[in-house]
Amino acid sequence: MVLKRFLRADPTVRAAGGVISRPAKAGGTEVLVVHRPRYDDWSFPKGKLENGETERQCAIREVQEETGMFCETTSELPGTAYTDRRGRPKTVRYWSMKVVSGEFVPNSEVDEARWVNFSEAARLLDYEHDLSMLEELMVREVAEASALLVRHGTAGNRKDWDGDDRLRPLDGKGRHQAMALAESLIHYPVKHIFSSPYVRCTQTVQPLAQRLGLPLLEVEQLAEGATVEEIEGLIDGLDGGLAVLCTHGDVVEQIVGTEAPNRKGGFWLVRSGEHGVEPMRYVAPPDLES
Repeated sequence: MVLKRFLRADPTVRAAGGVISRPAKAGGTEVLVVHRPRYDDWSFPKGKLENGETERQCAIREVQEETGMFCETTSELPGTAYTDRRGRPKTVRYWSMKVVSGEFVPNSEVDEARWVNFSEAARLLDYEHDLSMLEELMVREVAEASALLVRHGTAGNRKDWDGDDRLRPLDGKGRHQAMALAESLIHYPVKHIFSSPYVRCTQTVQPLAQRLGLPLLEVEQLAEGATVEEIEGLIDGLDGGLAVLCTHGDVVEQIVGTEAPNRKGGFWLVRSGEHGVEPMRYVAPPDLES
């Protein structure tokens, strides 16, 4: 009897939700974010537990009610705890999810849903706990990656260079892109850095090698005209750990396709899978003035 009174008195609000993801048509991963007109916010779908319901059951039901999609859970994400708008303690457990069936239909709780990439999701989401879920997905994706396939930074116009094209250096914007790349990738668990022998490629990843204290290895398997088989052999020959591979636009295109984003100074997370090297997610270079 004492235990029952204690349980009834527990003020904690318990909720659960899902982070739904899918492969994007242009490569990489998209997640579904929803807009709630009642709060005018963007978040991941979630809701409170009903009587007799487990958190996982709640997450599946709430996602279906808010989005119209029936999903299956793939793994649990770190939960969160905070104080709600009424001053009550609240806990939320989240699961990563994949769509099994259904499609979004606007309803009284959610009037809009968008499939967006990680960068767009980070700009839209209004709450720190949702951003932490997004960050966890990104961390897990990096853990699955075999390499970061980098396209070298800007190096002027090939037609304006009179010397050996292998010696053409980065221009001012390209040097800024190399510094920005180093600032970004020092947060990744990089163990190896390989580059095409072309100067514009080695200069692109040299700041990163210096920041991490890693050797910069020049290999012909990343030079212009390199084949997919050469890239696959390079990745498969690694002794574990995430590798940075700096190469050229034509080489990146062979891995990610002609329609995928492929700007100078940007990079793709790729993994070595059953069907060879597979693109996972694109990270665009920062917008820098020359």
